[in-house]
Amino acid sequence: MQPQTKRPRLSTSLIPLIIVEDHHLLLPHFHRLLRSKNLPWSFSLIHFDSHPDLSCPPFPASTPPRSQHHLLNASQSGIAEWILPLIIYSHITATVWIKQTFCNQIPDGHHNLYVGASPAAHEHMRVASAATTLKYYAEEDHQVHLHELTDAKPFPLQVITSPIAPSLAPPFATPWVLDVCLDYFACLSPFITPEMHTILPPLQILKRFFNERNCVDDLESKLYYRKYVQLMEFFECYIRDVAKDYLPANASRGTPNAALGTPNCVTTPLALALFGTNMLRTTSTLKALRSALHCALSTTTDLPLLLQDILELLPNLSLPHSPSSFTSLPATLSTFKADLQTLLTTAATPPALITIARSATDGFMNVDVVDDLQRDVVDIITSLLGAGCIEVIKDYDVQISKKRIIK
Repeated sequence: MQPQTKRPRLSTSLIPLIIVEDHHLLLPHFHRLLRSKNLPWSFSLIHFDSHPDLSCPPFPASTPPRSQHHLLNASQSGIAEWILPLIIYSHITATVWIKQTFCNQIPDGHHNLYVGASPAAHEHMRVASAATTLKYYAEEDHQVHLHELTDAKPFPLQVITSPIAPSLAPPFATPWVLDVCLDYFACLSPFITPEMHTILPPLQILKRFFNERNCVDDLESKLYYRKYVQLMEFFECYIRDVAKDYLPANASRGTPNAALGTPNCVTTPLALALFGTNMLRTTSTLKALRSALHCALSTTTDLPLLLQDILELLPNLSLPHSPSSFTSLPATLSTFKADLQTLLTTAATPPALITIARSATDGFMNVDVVDDLQRDVVDIITSLLGAGCIEVIKDYDVQISKKRIIK
């Protein structure tokens, strides 16, 4: 269904503050404001979020805006794919992602990137880097060489972990847009259920071993992607080997790939290539993973569903998940206010637009706190800019927002 965007009359003297449920539902608002010239054609984006939202969308780079809205709404990852369409049309000229310490999808620093159409990928958007391979793109096979892109646009990205030191405040040019996702303040991964809390740590440790063994700075993106696919296959093979003791033969989807060897044989060349030569730590961690799997599989009331959930978690291990962040909301809000004050001091003008995504229905935010958190964030913004300077526009269904949906 085509997403509908409310079209309130905007006061030209006030800063619009638009609140939506899912982040990609902001895109129609951006396009409407651009068409009506209530937003400058080009601007910098200051993006407070637990996620970069810089994934490549599932449509050609030349897709017109109205079709983009429909395709993002239909995409399973649409909430992470809404920024690049604005970059490739030269609306966003610089992006600053401000994140929390528990977020590590893209490392801190300045990244000189390019986004353009890839003829090899049916003209879909792909990203090129002038210096390094980024896991964020390489794991999806979405990073290419610059010469493989057509009509490439510069994509300067700065990543900052809060709190923002004055020396690190981005020297962004005006105009600029302030964007805030409420899962910036406290974030969950919708792929982690309570039954998986003991399974997650050994998987994350093995993923860290893999990253140490296969440093993205030393590998071409295609080679890194092939190794990453091997890692996912190894994990699936290992997990299915444990699960076969609990599932009937006809309930297991597929069979382990024989080319990977027996999962217990961690001395195989594949395991050495994936996790490094320190076999003691690899063996110990794999044993911990097997023990956690046995515990979860033996106590669950729905074996097939749990196995499916574990396999869906594997490619999403990098997503931030910090249940403890909900207990530190007052401190995080205070730091956000200080960070925003730093940005406002650095910027020559106030933001031309403010946007907020609630993320209450996608599993990244605790629905029980989202309304109070939204109120607190809006209060902070209005206290710094002045309540008489902002026009709040709420474009979300309150009833739907009260339901928590896990993808």
